[in-house]
Amino acid sequence: MKSRDIWLWLRSVWIPALLLIMGCLVSSSSSGSLWSISIPSSGTVRAASFITFRSGMEDVAKVDDHRLSWTINHWIGGTGGETGARFGIVDFGHSSSKSLLLELFDITKSRRAEMKIYGYPTLFGSELYMSMWYYLPSDWKLTGENYKQNQLIEIREWDKDRNIDWMLSVYIKYSDGKYVFEVGHKDNTIGQSSYVMYGRAGEVLRGQWFELKFYVKRHSSSGIVALWLNGYRIIYKEDCKTRHVQDEYYLVPVKQYCDETDTYPKTVYADDLTISNALVKS
Repeated sequence: MKSRDIWLWLRSVWIPALLLIMGCLVSSSSSGSLWSISIPSSGTVRAASFITFRSGMEDVAKVDDHRLSWTINHWIGGTGGETGARFGIVDFGHSSSKSLLLELFDITKSRRAEMKIYGYPTLFGSELYMSMWYYLPSDWKLTGENYKQNQLIEIREWDKDRNIDWMLSVYIKYSDGKYVFEVGHKDNTIGQSSYVMYGRAGEVLRGQWFELKFYVKRHSSSGIVALWLNGYRIIYKEDCKTRHVQDEYYLVPVKQYCDETDTYPKTVYADDLTISNALVKS
């Protein structure tokens, strides 16, 4: 084949093919899907082998008033002597027939129901990635007069004397006539005046299952937070405070907590929990 014929063949076949492939890559990276996230070289995407814990609720049993039959160190409970809060494994699930139920049925006695996982440094460390499926009943609502917000996910630094009580949370917030997700941190030893918001977006789905993926790279000033709703990134913030003063922290992958002026009962179902010490492409 002559050199001129080779050039014509390359121009008519291979060059258009390469342009098409490049166009597809650009399109997929800018579509707003799960992995349209800019992570610096120090926080690159790692393989799924970094998953440190994964569980549906199909084979999980309630051991006592505070624990499931998991091999990890965890605690489930509420406030007010537990008389207004309860939890259980119920026949209503996302990927299978069962899920975890957290319920505040009498908020005059209990304003918090939560699951804590003490996984540092075996399950998570300077990076934390988690995903979970949630279901809020169609009549779920906030009625409080103060902040009109409810904590759903939390990571927390807290020593036994409460000299350190710092949290980074995913909230459900009532804003502009709808329920949205919000990410921010607060020093609880100071109070609400210390709260810093990192993003507010999306819309909370009630009466159907939805998935949240939450990524945190911990640093006192150069941290990263990202939140995805049903596979689409809705909040992303870098160069932010995601670590207070100590390395150790615990994870609350599901929680219901509202302010003292909210008296409406709260119920959440949770299923299919995944935890990793790095950002995982799933």
